[in-house]
Amino acid sequence: LEALPDAWAALGRLEVLDASRNRLHRWPENVFQPLSVDFLAQSLRRLDLAQNDLFEVPAGVARLSKLAHLSLRDNRLNTVDAAVFSRPMVLDLSSNPDLVELPPAVASFEGQLIVQNNAQLTTP
Repeated sequence: LEALPDAWAALGRLEVLDASRNRLHRWPENVFQPLSVDFLAQSLRRLDLAQNDLFEVPAGVARLSKLAHLSLRDNRLNTVDAAVFSRPMVLDLSSNPDLVELPPAVASFEGQLIVQNNAQLTTP
């Protein structure tokens, strides 16, 4: 699977989405459209995108207000938007060898940050 189908973002009762172990290389464009965010923000609690080919974590993730667990381990992340650190959650960024720096916002992050096996990573 290289992209999530457009229709998934309109699933108003979706609480858990496990799209791990695929070949996703970009976030679905429709995920952060206003209508989609309304549906997902009210329900999505766990998002597992581990073992894909994602390069970034967009700011729109912070709009998912019910999200309690976000797994992005084993991707190709090189950037994480500061807005992602604006609300508490379990955030797993482990095993992203291209991730070398986190934004200063990580210093005030109130969630659980997991960053194992990121040899190049420096934190502010």
